[in-house]
Amino acid sequence: MRRMCAALGHPVSRLVRTRIGPLADRSLAPGQCRELTPGEVRTLAAAATIDAAPGSGHRSGGTAG
Repeated sequence: MRRMCAALGHPVSRLVRTRIGPLADRSLAPGQCRELTPGEVRTLAAAATIDAAPGSGHRSGGTAG
């Protein structure tokens, strides 16, 4: 994020990650990590689930070549 903003001419002096997707843990100090609880894993998996109906990834119609 810092490099992306700098490339656009907006230097970042302070950057704080407050959440990753639906997960947040403000008790972690910079550089610390912890294992996710089973509930957090389910929440993250549900947030990452993509409905196949709108863009199933399969193209219909014509043939290649």
